[in-house]
Amino acid sequence: MPDTTYILIALLGAVVILVLAVALWRWSRSRALRRQFGPEYDHTLETAGKRSLAERELLDRRHRVEKLTLHDLEPEEKRDFSGRWRALQVDFVDRPRQAVEGADKLVTAVMLARGYPAGDFEQRLADASVEHAKLVPDYRQARQIAERSRRGEASTEELRQSLVCYRNLFQALLGVDEVPPVEATGETARELRR
Repeated sequence: MPDTTYILIALLGAVVILVLAVALWRWSRSRALRRQFGPEYDHTLETAGKRSLAERELLDRRHRVEKLTLHDLEPEEKRDFSGRWRALQVDFVDRPRQAVEGADKLVTAVMLARGYPAGDFEQRLADASVEHAKLVPDYRQARQIAERSRRGEASTEELRQSLVCYRNLFQALLGVDEVPPVEATGETARELRR
């Protein structure tokens, strides 16, 4: 065989190895993103319509959040936010729509206190998806119910579900497994509402 044939075979082999390496890298990246973002990966893929666009969006989210200075809340802040949450739960009995509105605002306040930037709901949702991907569907559902409530279209049961969904993200952002009930702290409903 002439030297040219050996060179062509070597080049062809190099190209095949390069193509396989790129395919393996893309597969590995997709797998890591799917693991990190869970159901949000599928939602973003469905919204974007193309895997490369969806993955670029998720990578952009991750890079954006990596640049933020997020921090855990101080014990006093946690107590304050927990008390406000307990007040919302007490208010839900008499004023479910207002309690759900308050829960939406309280989740936003906790995000701001942790160092997430102010922004619209979609931006907050995207930012939260980086560290709390499993809870993003809850956050999205809670917000959808809250919007339907504003139009007078949500039942009390749907409002209860919305509050539960907000609570899941609230607890994760606060870094607690559960907000202690009112009885456990000795606080009265009147003290919580102030």
